Amino acid sequence: MNFNLKSVAFVFLAFFAANTVSAQRGQQNLTAEQRADKQTERMTEQLSLTNTQATQVAALNLKYAKQKESFKGAADENTDKKAAMKQMRDQQNAELKTILNAEQLEKYETMRSEKKGGKKGGRKGNKVSNRGGDNGKTPEQRAEMQTARLTKELSLTDTQAARINAIHWEFAKKMQVAKDAKDVEKADIKSLHEERDAAIKAVLSPEQRVQFDAREKRGGGKGTRKS
Repeated sequence: MNFNLKSVAFVFLAFFAANTVSAQRGQQNLTAEQRADKQTERMTEQLSLTNTQATQVAALNLKYAKQKESFKGAADENTDKKAAMKQMRDQQNAELKTILNAEQLEKYETMRSEKKGGKKGGRKGNKVSNRGGDNGKTPEQRAEMQTARLTKELSLTDTQAARINAIHWEFAKKMQVAKDAKDVEKADIKSLHEERDAAIKAVLSPEQRVQFDAREKRGGGKGTRKS
């Protein structure tokens, strides 16, 4: 009986492995159009895209799926290929962000963080704490995530969101410089936070400022203090 059970288990594992390899090969054999369609379908479901957005995202995905075709044949470890692929992904993400609304953008960034989080483990290394999942993000990405959160929580207008995003972007760059400095003091970091918060409040309405202050007191401001 044990022999039979082992045989069945072996057959099952072999069947599973064969199907996995077959699925991977199937993905590799997809045309640019098919890959773009699958990607658009996933994003439409995960981000609740409107029909207009889905059409725009489909065109964007197809554009970059075709560009990706040009990298076929080059070795994966090729330095030039890696740099070109990264640049292409950055361009695609930048264009995608012009299509998504604030809530969708926040969800999209969270999805990207979770995907990267599966490859990167701890939170070691930074002298200045980087809590909350922003590890590995560029200053621009952190600024956009912070603005998306405030836009949702404070119901910012488009004009306010644009101005606050610029504030967050400037703050994120200064924080990056501070992190790279070996002799940065906590007082310097606190000063940067206070400077940023004062600039944000100058953009908000009286009602929004009350909400912003309450947010800081209850700890919601931690979401904006991790750049």
